[in-house]
Amino acid sequence: MRSFVVSVVSISLVASAVFAHSGVKNEDVMKRMKQMSEMASNMKVLGAMMKQQQPFDLPLAKAAISKIGELSAETGKSFATKAEDPKSEAKPIIWDEFDEFTKLADALTKDALQLQSSLKGPEDLRNVMATLGGACKQCHSKYRE
Repeated sequence: MRSFVVSVVSISLVASAVFAHSGVKNEDVMKRMKQMSEMASNMKVLGAMMKQQQPFDLPLAKAAISKIGELSAETGKSFATKAEDPKSEAKPIIWDEFDEFTKLADALTKDALQLQSSLKGPEDLRNVMATLGGACKQCHSKYRE
């Protein structure tokens, strides 16, 4: 049953990502959008466990947090080129404040590493989501349309 649920969720996320990314012409922007979508899908895994919509699975939760950390570590490289596309939600201020932007991504990487190692059970998920979600919001509120 668990594999069925994971399959349905995966298919849904892929379908929504394909729809959201349709029409993107710039390859660099497409890569960034896919990276951010993958980060969001890992946050959704954690959120579903926190809301008890999905049973708590420690290895899966740790893997999701780890993946968020890996993806955030690549953010600076992904945005190093000032690539634009009408479908992009990235604000141009990213490149004006690139050092600050990458500091936020690095902080998320550090937070994810710490949270991944300290996660012990479902009671820890609220803190995980608050910390990671806060880091995402801090960046999105300034650098995303």
